[in-house]
Amino acid sequence: GNSTPYAASLTVQAAPSIIMGPALPSICTGGTTGPLGGSASGAGLISAIWSDGTVGGTFANNTGNSPELVTYTPPANFTGTVSLRLTATGSACNAINSKGLQVLPTGTATWLGLTNNWAASTNWSTGAVPGACTAVIVPAVGVGPLVQGTTNRVKSITVQQGATLTLATGAVLEVEHR
Repeated sequence: GNSTPYAASLTVQAAPSIIMGPALPSICTGGTTGPLGGSASGAGLISAIWSDGTVGGTFANNTGNSPELVTYTPPANFTGTVSLRLTATGSACNAINSKGLQVLPTGTATWLGLTNNWAASTNWSTGAVPGACTAVIVPAVGVGPLVQGTTNRVKSITVQQGATLTLATGAVLEVEHR
């Protein structure tokens, strides 16, 4: 038979690459992140857009041109961890990467003073040890709290008249003012 030689040229375009940037600090319910960071690059890059799956939060500056400047606000009552995805769309293919954001509950916890253990959930009106988004009130009831360890964080703290709050040697209690 007849065979005709055929020459072809093939151009392979690499997928866009994504650099996620640093981990995100947790935020309080109803709060907004600072810039999410992250960048996308590569031949044929069209855009880089952040998304949160089905959580339903809102993004600011999410135009596809500067993903490092985008900020995120979760829905008003959302708590937990949301996976924020950065999708880089290229002329030939896409790249996707994600990082987690912890959204902490807000509220007020009042010390009950059943024991002096700050870390015991039974000593708190909420039934949970307060965190970085919790306003704490220590009234003059029962036994005053003894804070131990170095990972204690609260949003604010009010020690009422006649109440005591004790920090053990080396203990840390950070007031975040979020």
